[in-house]
Amino acid sequence: MNTSKHTPGPWIYDGGSSIKSPSTDIEVVSLYGAMGGDNNKADAYMLSAAPAMYEALRDIVNALHFHPSRIDMELNKARQALAQAEGK
Repeated sequence: MNTSKHTPGPWIYDGGSSIKSPSTDIEVVSLYGAMGGDNNKADAYMLSAAPAMYEALRDIVNALHFHPSRIDMELNKARQALAQAEGK
């Protein structure tokens, strides 16, 4: 059961100044003027991966508790979320 209240994922970093949710067709985060420093692009990828990381962590916890046989599948989702956070 999903009890989260955030905008549904996936969130996509457009490489510019927005993180968007294609499923709702809205801009989730406007990065224009919101971030400073040398890591803006990396930070944007990390932010855009938040829903995927949340889902992967939730599913790993559930698999460990209720469905241990599904752990490999859930770990693969976690690896994909980490790759998104890393901009890969």
